[in-house]
Amino acid sequence: MKAIDSGETDFVWERVSLNAYLPSDSLIRTWAYASNSRHYGESFDFDAYLADSARDNAAALRGVYDLIGSSPDFYVNKTGRYLWLMFEFIATGEAPVLSKLRVHMAGDHMLDYLPAIYRKDGDFTKRFLSVFDSVLWKRQSTICRRSSTMKIQARHWGGT
Repeated sequence: MKAIDSGETDFVWERVSLNAYLPSDSLIRTWAYASNSRHYGESFDFDAYLADSARDNAAALRGVYDLIGSSPDFYVNKTGRYLWLMFEFIATGEAPVLSKLRVHMAGDHMLDYLPAIYRKDGDFTKRFLSVFDSVLWKRQSTICRRSSTMKIQARHWGGT
């Protein structure tokens, strides 16, 4: 996958959530790498390296990327302007399907609205609130989609 550009040096990548179909006998692993430069070290352009289909990049990339999750919702906790994600699908039967990817930024989490004392060493608190946070974001995206649908229907019926 090509780099996701935050446009900001030393950007802190928070969380990623996946909308995926995962059959019961399947697993998805997510690997991540973040950097302030599109180049790996001083040597090569990382996106060009990934686009080269003549290479089997998976083994080499595992030395660069860090395993960050094996579920549809996980923390990235990486710093850098660019973020690269690699997905590994494992299945014994029907293949998993990734349909949507959402990158959550700082300020996209309920924990960011709590007083500092709750954010300090807040790994448990952050994970606990993530359950409610994901429900909130799903409802908010549904509300946003419905308002655009209502505008289309109103125009279709002659309204404005």
